[in-house]
Amino acid sequence: MNTYTTAYIINNFFYAYVLYRMLRIFYVEKRVGKPVEIGAYLFYAFVISITVFFDTPPIIYLSLSTILYFLLTFLYVASAKARFASIILICLIINCIELFINYATGYYVQDLDTAMKYNSVFGITSITILTFFIVLLLENFVNLKDGAKIATSYWISIILIPFGSLTLLLNSLSAHTSPNLVIIDSIIILGINILWFYTYDRISRLTKLEMENYMMAQQNKSYEQQLLIMKGSEEATRALRHDLKNHLTALDALVDERNKDGLTQYAQSLTQQLQGKQSISNTGLLALDSLVNYKLGALSEEDVKMTYLPHISPDLPIDDFDLTIILGNLIDNAVEAIEEVSRGQKELSLLISYDKGRLVIQLKNSYVGKRKKSLSTTKTNKQYHGIGLKNVQSVVHKYQGTLDISFQQGIFAVEVILYLLSRNPPA
Repeated sequence: MNTYTTAYIINNFFYAYVLYRMLRIFYVEKRVGKPVEIGAYLFYAFVISITVFFDTPPIIYLSLSTILYFLLTFLYVASAKARFASIILICLIINCIELFINYATGYYVQDLDTAMKYNSVFGITSITILTFFIVLLLENFVNLKDGAKIATSYWISIILIPFGSLTLLLNSLSAHTSPNLVIIDSIIILGINILWFYTYDRISRLTKLEMENYMMAQQNKSYEQQLLIMKGSEEATRALRHDLKNHLTALDALVDERNKDGLTQYAQSLTQQLQGKQSISNTGLLALDSLVNYKLGALSEEDVKMTYLPHISPDLPIDDFDLTIILGNLIDNAVEAIEEVSRGQKELSLLISYDKGRLVIQLKNSYVGKRKKSLSTTKTNKQYHGIGLKNVQSVVHKYQGTLDISFQQGIFAVEVILYLLSRNPPA
């Protein structure tokens, strides 16, 4: 093989990684495992590399590339419209880059049916590096849209490293006479580009994960404190109800004494104590009753069609803290969504049942706007929000349960199933 053929094959395998990053911009959810995904991209690189051994006309190369791009999209979950739209955009970006580099290196496509006679090592390597540069820019624009903060040093790296690499490659081609040295230099330059940005991405992800873990711990602490406060409030309400007979006796005595001022003062005092303490949940499970009464108590006084149906016993074998994490986050999301709904259309339904070791929590609420399956936050500062559902998923995983989410006709529904049969009741 000559120098160009070797460089072409090497570039195709590097290009497969660049193409992977490009497709991940458009597709989030995978349909296959990692080994299958890696194998598919290696297959792409292998098939494209074979074309160098044949007199392949541009039209055949373009058609084959487009078909392979389209097949790769089936590694990910997407609608047919989204799939075709992304392929059109990807092909447009890639073809523009290839045409620009081809013309810059003195190659002009005059006939799509005539075999290509391109032999520029600098050109084929430049296509890979420039495409990688465009992909990095697109990734960061997407991240900016999602509210992420990107360091200035990273923006500088995106610009300097690819173009600095092209300069080094051009100098290498001018200085070396040995084809082997040219190939080695190309591999090193491509490897530096990909390794640097891959390492930077890994560091960024670890930093983001560390921040999310910290925020999850802070949120868990706040829920623990909130649980203590709500328990105290619920106990105070129960104590007041317990003493209601005594209060009625005192009121009756004031009536007999015709003590109008005393009666008025006593009644006002009771009203203040009872105000805002309307009980929605009375299951006997203090953590549940406290949270539901605290979170949904205000909604019961508003224009919200609310349904709450608990079918559980006070000895429910689940840790109070875990139950608070699930219900607290789900109810918070529901209340936030309902605030955007027009009056007369606000709905919230919470069903909780426990039977034969299986705890089922079903929460439905009306909403407006669009929702994503990933349930990413709709708040402006996305970097510091959207962690609540991860807490829920963590608890669901702890109990080997399931979390199901659906959207239908303006109703957002979440169903959590926890398996508690094998767990001992909390002390």
